[in-house]
Parts: sequence; C-alpha cells; structure tokens
Amino acid sequence: MRPARQSGHRWAAELALSVRGLLEAGHPEQALPELKAAAQFDPDFRRTHQDLEELYIQIKQPEEAMREFQLETRIYRTALPDFQRLGPPPRNQLRH
Repeated sequence: MRPARQSGHRWAAELALSVRGLLEAGHPEQALPELKAAAQFDPDFRRTHQDLEELYIQIKQPEEAMREFQLETRIYRTALPDFQRLGPPPRNQLRH
C-alpha cells in the first residue's frame, strides 16, 4: 500500500534506503519493481532515478540507465537554487 501524497517524499526516501541495500547486496531483480513503483508515485524524487540508473547499469541496460540519468539531471536543473546547493549535480555513472 502506498502512502498519502503528502508523505510521498518520505516514503520514497525510506524506500531508497532499503533498495540501496538490495543493490549493494547484488539483488537488482528484487529492487527493480520497488524502484519503478517509487518513480511512478513520486516522479520528482531525484534519488529514485539515481538508484534506477545504478540498477540498470548492473543489469546491463545502458539505454534505460541513460534515460534515468537524464531524468535525474532534469530534476536537478529545475530545483530551486537553494536545493542545488545541498548537493552536487548528477554524475553519469555510465562514464565511470
């Protein structure tokens, strides 16, 4: 069950933490449906797209990884300047 819209960012942040553990443990197949659901629920949460990019790299889908990088970059560029100061711009993980 998904939370109410007003708590969406918090839910997405908590999900990102649990999914990161799955990715680090080498279980991207378990993380993919969760991340896709989070991206649909809160499409402007940058961390979800960053995690999806990493996942798609792990499962060797570079086109999907690039799409997520582009979404993450769009979110960063449209954020308020104060928010941009909180963290660096997205880094293309395909080039590392």
